Amino acid sequence: MTRTTADSASAQQKARRVDSEFGHVGERAVVLGASMGGLLAARVLADFFRTVTVIERDELPDDPVNRRGVPQGRHVHSLLARGAQILEELFPGFLDELVAAGAPVWDDGELSKVYVSFSGHELPRSGTVAGDHQAMAIHMPSRPLLECHVRRRLRALENVTIHGGQDVAELTAAADGSRVTGVRRRPTGVAGGPGRGRNGPRCPYACPSREAWLWATD
Repeated sequence: MTRTTADSASAQQKARRVDSEFGHVGERAVVLGASMGGLLAARVLADFFRTVTVIERDELPDDPVNRRGVPQGRHVHSLLARGAQILEELFPGFLDELVAAGAPVWDDGELSKVYVSFSGHELPRSGTVAGDHQAMAIHMPSRPLLECHVRRRLRALENVTIHGGQDVAELTAAADGSRVTGVRRRPTGVAGGPGRGRNGPRCPYACPSREAWLWATD
C-alpha cells in the first residue's frame, strides 16, 4: 500500500505525541513570549504536557499585522528550506497555507527571478541553479503573515492557550527553591513586565555569572 504525504505526516505526529496511557512529562508548561521561537517551543511542548500556556506582552490580533515587539517585522523575510521542512513537520500542510495566503515561493531554481548581492557583488541573473529545486525551495512570507499562521495552528490545539496583552510580573518557585512552579501575570501597561525595552520578570534565583553563561553557550 502506498503511503500519502498526509498519512506520513499523521504518523509522525502520533509518534511524537506521548501516549496518554503512559502519562505526560508534566502537567503544565508556560512559554514567555510569542516570538517564532516561543511559538515553536509551545508546539513541541504540546506533545509532552497536558496544557501549554503562551504569554505575550503584545496584543495578538487574528490578522497578520506588525506588532511593537517585532520591530524587524517590516523587513524582508525568507523561510529557508530547513526551516520550511521543520514547520511542515510540526504543522502538516503549513507551506501550502502560506502560498495560498499569497506568500511568494522560489521553487524552480530560475535565477532570473531573484536578486542577490553580497557586498556589491551581484549573483548572475541567468540560468538555473543545479539540484533538487523543490528541496531547496525558499518561501518568502512576511513576518506578520508567518507568525499569524503559526498562531492559528497553535490555537487549534486543544491543550494550547495563547494570552496576548499580558506581562509577566515574576516567576514563582517551590517553597524549598528547588524549581520554578509558575508565573504571575498582569495586563500590559503595568511597569516591570518582560519584553523589548522593559525589565524582565522577577526571578526567585540569583542570576548566573557571566562566566557561567559563556560556558553554557560555548
